[in-house]
Amino acid sequence: MNPRNRVITVTMLLAAAFTGISIRLVWIQMVKQDDYREEAIKMHTYGEAVPAQRGSILDVSGRVLAQSMPLVEVRLDGKVLAERPQELPVLAEMLGVSAEWLKGQADPENRYQKIAEGVGAEVEGKLRASRLRCIRLERKTVRNYPNGTETAQILGYVNLREQAGSAGDRPAVFEVGEAGVEKSMDRYLRGVAGERRMIRDAARREIPYFRLSDRPARDGYHVVLTLDQSIQHIVEREADALMEQFHPEDVHIVVMRPATGEILAMSSRPTFDPNQRQTFGSEALKNRAIADTYEPGSTFKIVTLAAGLNEGAADLESTYFCEDGWWPNRATSAWRSSPCRSGRKNFFTTPGFSVSENAHKKVKGDCRERRRAC
Repeated sequence: MNPRNRVITVTMLLAAAFTGISIRLVWIQMVKQDDYREEAIKMHTYGEAVPAQRGSILDVSGRVLAQSMPLVEVRLDGKVLAERPQELPVLAEMLGVSAEWLKGQADPENRYQKIAEGVGAEVEGKLRASRLRCIRLERKTVRNYPNGTETAQILGYVNLREQAGSAGDRPAVFEVGEAGVEKSMDRYLRGVAGERRMIRDAARREIPYFRLSDRPARDGYHVVLTLDQSIQHIVEREADALMEQFHPEDVHIVVMRPATGEILAMSSRPTFDPNQRQTFGSEALKNRAIADTYEPGSTFKIVTLAAGLNEGAADLESTYFCEDGWWPNRATSAWRSSPCRSGRKNFFTTPGFSVSENAHKKVKGDCRERRRAC
C-alpha cells in the first residue's frame, strides 16, 4: 500500500473512532445527562440520622435512677483492610489486640464488623487522628441503671430500634421504652432525631466544607418521680430480708404519702437487673404491686373504722348490736365465735376490732345515717 492510501486509511479509522466517541459523549452529556448526574450525586452524597440523647429518670431529690451513657463502637471494613494490609498492625496496636485476632475478624463479604465497644477518649482520639480507611467509628448510647435491681420494675427497661431519616442512607439507632416508666413516659424521654447530609470522598470520608445540611437532634426531657431513693433502699433491703427469712413466692411493698397519694417507694420480688436484660424471665418483669388484684379482706376494716371515728359516728367505747348465733369460718369449714358470734347481743368497738369483728358494716351504716357517706 502506497503512503497516500495508508494516510487515507488511518484518517478514516481516526474519524470513525472520534465519531464513536462523539456519539458517546452526546449520549452521556445530553441524552442521559440527568441519569448520570443523579447517580454521581447518589454516589458521593451521604445522609445519616442523628440520634437524640434519651432523657434521664430522677427521684424526687434529683438523684439519677436511669440515664443514657455515650459509647463509641469501632467497626472494621474487611474489604478495605484486604486492599490496605499495612493498616492491620497499626490498628491492632491502638486497640491493644493481636494482629492475628484482628485479621480473623475481617470479612470482606460482611463489612463493618464490630471489633470494639466503649473505647476510651484517648483511644478514640488516636483512631480519628490516624485516618485509617479500614475502620468506622460510631457513636451510640447505652442505658444505665446505677442502682441495679432497685426500682427495676418501676423503671422498666429499653430496647434498641432503628429509625431511618429522610437522608435514608444510615438509620439512627435509638432507645425505646418497653416496660415501666421507660415505656409510659417514652414520648417525653425519647426526644427527636436530627439529620445530616454530606459529601464524601472516594474513601467514604466526609468533606466538611461541602456539608449540605445539618439539623440537630432535640434531646429528650428528664422525668422526675415521686420516689425517694433513700426510702426505696430501705424497702428493697426489707424485701430481700423477707424473701430470705420466709421464702414466699413473691413480696410486694408500697410506701405512700396518704395526704397526696404520692408513691415514695415500691418494690416487688422476684425482681431483675435492667442492666442485664438477657438474664431475667418474664415473671420477674411484672410489677405485681400494681398489676395484680387483691381482695382487701379484713385489712380494709381499719379504713371503715377510721372513717367512722373521723365522722363522729363511733368512738372507742361505742357498742353495737348484732345478730345472735355462731358464724361459719369459710376458710376452715369450722364454726368460730367472736363477741357477737358467740351469742352476745352487743360488742364494743375496741375488743370487736381486735378480733376482726365485722364492725365495719355497723360503723359504716351508722356513719351514713348520722353524718354522710364515709
